[in-house]
Amino acid sequence: RRGAADEPGRPQGALNMRRNTTSRPCRREQRGISMVVGLIMLVLMTLLAISAFQASNVNLRIAGNMQVRQETLAAAQTATEAVLSTPAFTDLATPPAAAVVNLNGANYTVNFAPPPACRTIVDIPSEDLVPTNPDDFVCIPSGALPGASSGIFVPGAVSAPSYCSNTRWALVADVADANTGAQTTLEQGVAVRMSKAKALTSCP
Repeated sequence: RRGAADEPGRPQGALNMRRNTTSRPCRREQRGISMVVGLIMLVLMTLLAISAFQASNVNLRIAGNMQVRQETLAAAQTATEAVLSTPAFTDLATPPAAAVVNLNGANYTVNFAPPPACRTIVDIPSEDLVPTNPDDFVCIPSGALPGASSGIFVPGAVSAPSYCSNTRWALVADVADANTGAQTTLEQGVAVRMSKAKALTSCP
């Protein structure tokens, strides 16, 4: 029995060429698949880079906002301490003006609105005062002492009300940063001793 290669009239080289052509994969298809895979990897790497860049920007914004908030709080505390260092803030006719505090090269404007307000007033009993203390002596009624410098209470007169009262005030400091929009409000309470007459006027 003759094989296909032994058939008369068919060149042997043509048969070999056909076999070689059908057995090899197409190089164009290989290049096309490689290009598609490369493009997919490039897109994935680009998306990862964009995500990492956005995450870093968000972290920077968060850190910057936290720093600004801490600075606004520090500015409010600094301005509040400056106002409370003098008793002038209890004068309702002249409320404290806005203060500018510089921190790390940035200026923060601290506003005191609403103005300081007296919350409570408590009378001080004479028996809670110490006559030898100059701050307490001015609050002791003259009827409770036998002499101006004796420092001894008259028996039976220690229950007389004193001339002073303890008042509690609330001071609100507000700071806003125009660049970041950060805003901080600090409310500070403080106790102030004053004459009963002034306390009744300041704490209606």
